Amino acid sequence: MSKNGVMKMHLARLLSEHLAAFECQQRIPSVHGFGIEHGRELSELTVEECKDVAEMSGIKRSLGTELHKGMKLEPYVQRRLN
Repeated sequence: MSKNGVMKMHLARLLSEHLAAFECQQRIPSVHGFGIEHGRELSELTVEECKDVAEMSGIKRSLGTELHKGMKLEPYVQRRLN
């Protein structure tokens, strides 16, 4: 399996675990948040590969675009601690 294949499987598992904590109406913002949090790892993937990650995690393939958007926001966002 290729390096990106292993990375996609790893990110899909993490995304699935991340989304388990959110209700349906909170899923899209949480996908963006995941993209921000894992932006460096996701930056090695294309939009199509991000769609693969979304699909592998059990959500709609189209949400891979939202994952990619979150990744693009990563350099501009600081994590806020409560």
